[in-house]
Amino acid sequence: MNPSTLYVGIDVARDRLDVSFLDADEEQVHLAQAYPNRPAGWQALVESLQGLSEQFRRIVCGMESTAVFHEGVARYLREQVELVYDVQVLNPLAVKRLGQAMLRNAKTDKADSRLIAQHVIRMKPEPTPPASPAHEALKEITRRRRRFVEDRSQESNRLHTLLHRHYPGYRQIVGKHLTVSLLTVLSQAQSPRAILAQPVADIARISIGTRRYIGLDLAGKFHQLARSAPSQQFPRSTELLLQMSARRILELKNHIKSLDECIAEMTKSLPEIALLQTIPGIGAVTAGTIVAEVGDIRRFPTKEKFVGYCGLYPIVWESGQVKRKYRMTRQGNRWLKTALLVASAPARLYNPRIAAFDQRLHASNKTTKAAGGALATKLAHFCWAILTKNQPWSDKVAKNAQRKAEAMLATKPS
Repeated sequence: MNPSTLYVGIDVARDRLDVSFLDADEEQVHLAQAYPNRPAGWQALVESLQGLSEQFRRIVCGMESTAVFHEGVARYLREQVELVYDVQVLNPLAVKRLGQAMLRNAKTDKADSRLIAQHVIRMKPEPTPPASPAHEALKEITRRRRRFVEDRSQESNRLHTLLHRHYPGYRQIVGKHLTVSLLTVLSQAQSPRAILAQPVADIARISIGTRRYIGLDLAGKFHQLARSAPSQQFPRSTELLLQMSARRILELKNHIKSLDECIAEMTKSLPEIALLQTIPGIGAVTAGTIVAEVGDIRRFPTKEKFVGYCGLYPIVWESGQVKRKYRMTRQGNRWLKTALLVASAPARLYNPRIAAFDQRLHASNKTTKAAGGALATKLAHFCWAILTKNQPWSDKVAKNAQRKAEAMLATKPS
């Protein structure tokens, strides 16, 4: 009698694939092999699987998610539909925890590939659906945009620190925001002496965009800022830091603007994005991020599973005499979690259901941080319902659903 399933564990590195072949009893059925992580190596792996296919009714391959290095071989194996039954892309943390539970004290690429196969055999993870090319492209661009936003925030904090040190009181003169006008002036004149060397009229004529200029009023404020500085001439190092920070922030702003335009263009081929944008408080970028990270919403049969994937559920912590504490889990899809947490702020202003929920949370003395997590979870519920039903937002339907949920909670036994 032939064994039913061959489990193939693939440890992915930048240039190499280490592969183990196990049966359902975790017995090795073929010597572990190593293949180049490029098309020729993928084809050699498939040829090895073809040689074993006569002994097994189906083949299941497992590999960890490793940056982008696993994507090529995973895509190639999924194309072998007559040979490979399923390709599992696993959470590296889950595989690591299994190794710890097994008290594994050695780590080699060969041993890792065997552990991956054992994880697939023991844990029986649900099939990993492949993402469409459109979703992959959208995921790539939304993730890059999020990194640009994070880089801009870090660079802005650095520039604020420099301004506080060398232009104390600058917020009272030019405002607390790093406007394009301020960044443009700092990128061209990095010291008070350089700013004062230019007449107000010349600064006013500096272009900050199509048919936009700094203007006389703001130019006068820049002269006032320069005169109020403790020192009129900065060290060369300070000038360089001011210039580099200002130019980098301007560059990131332009990159983000270009990506926003590209995301708006991609919405035409993915109608789910337009559907999510009907939810008040959800914009094109947030909707694009959700669609890119979720893919097929049907893999989440309940809203609780969807919230779990988003990583928006609270966990309890208590031990002995330690008082019970709740905090949000650190697991889940961090891109999706960040998008929903960020979207909870505008949703407070523009979504009547979220605004009403926010008022109830604060009335019950919830902290701002706890309320933000609860609002993001509520938004996740809305997104799951919209995508599952394939219907646009309806405030009436949302209101009725909210009343029903509150009635169920009121009648639930304690």
